[in-house]
Amino acid sequence: FRSAGTDVFFMQKEEEKMKKRVISLLLALVLALGLLPTAAWAAEVKEISTPEQFARMDADGNYILTKNITVSTPYAKDFSGTFDGNGHTITLDISSNGANYVGLFKKLAGGAAIKNVITTGFVTVDTTANNRNHVGGIAGSVNTYNGNIIIEKCWNKAQIEGGQAIGGILGSCSYTNGHGVTIKECINTGKITSKATKAGGIAGSVSDENTIQNCYNCAEIKADRDKGGIVGFAQGKNNLVPKLKNCYTTGNIEVIGRNKNPKATIDNCYVLISATDKNANQLGDAFVPDTGNINNGYPILSWQKTSGG
Repeated sequence: FRSAGTDVFFMQKEEEKMKKRVISLLLALVLALGLLPTAAWAAEVKEISTPEQFARMDADGNYILTKNITVSTPYAKDFSGTFDGNGHTITLDISSNGANYVGLFKKLAGGAAIKNVITTGFVTVDTTANNRNHVGGIAGSVNTYNGNIIIEKCWNKAQIEGGQAIGGILGSCSYTNGHGVTIKECINTGKITSKATKAGGIAGSVSDENTIQNCYNCAEIKADRDKGGIVGFAQGKNNLVPKLKNCYTTGNIEVIGRNKNPKATIDNCYVLISATDKNANQLGDAFVPDTGNINNGYPILSWQKTSGG
């Protein structure tokens, strides 16, 4: 014979046992997950080794280039994923009869990260066509509505030609919905030609709160007006202004071609008259002396030295 109090006692004991089992199972699960390799948690990185694979990339995918390729058609979608050039060279063989937004990528979207890409060859847009603007070595333009965009450690050696907003790295970049673009540790050594306005070694046109830092240009920039070694045309809006920091350009040209009110901020940026005009220390930690004559004696970025130029 058991009383009601005894039944309650046994029920409580069973509940306690069940709780202990659940806790033990949860602890075992946490331990098992902790033993999994870190890569299991990362997004899958897919390898790209042909222009056909490049053209078929998912717009939000994660990719790494495993060999040099030639691209004759810009990536058509708004790319919001990650593309790691892995130090390989992409030869651009792009000639357009008339189109806005032309480059390795037509347009980058919020969340995109492009890095370690070297571009050579040429991008040419027919400047007699109605559509001929926003042309760049890496991308024609951006759409930052859904997030920030970063372009880093990229080097354009290609000749870029178009109508308006022409840049070695990016044709034009804007600031939307609280998001902007950061271009850092990038280089242009390819001739940039605008048949109208807004030509820059790094970006043709920059507006609002976007950032260009630790970049340089050592190539000729041509335009009817608004041509700059780093940026062709810059303009802010209200309290949002573009920021340039630790950059230099060579030649008889300004850092920014036209800096319209409200003006971009320019911090520690120079026009170098000769290879000995400024030393690498004055440009910041991202730069080192050109001891290997990679850049005719002008300061280079530290990643160029470690990658053999």
